Amino acid sequence: MKKPIVLSNLAMRFYFSDGWTKPELDMCCLKGEVSCKFPEDTFPYYTLEIGANFNLDALLEIAYVANPHKLDEELKTDREILEGYNS
Repeated sequence: MKKPIVLSNLAMRFYFSDGWTKPELDMCCLKGEVSCKFPEDTFPYYTLEIGANFNLDALLEIAYVANPHKLDEELKTDREILEGYNS
């Protein structure tokens, strides 16, 4: 079953509560890695480090965009949306 990617205005978020792990996300990275900047948050999540990027094909095998938040994004594919967030 695919896991959700939650979008913020600035980044893709991969919430621990959705079952995301650092090793599985790092395996999808072409360059760099993910990290959790605020592990003390009520709902901690991973994001890409600055300069890192994903192999979107690998990521989309295990994920989907949960909340396209802009009207124009609702008309795009998950891949098209994520291209804008992939450093």
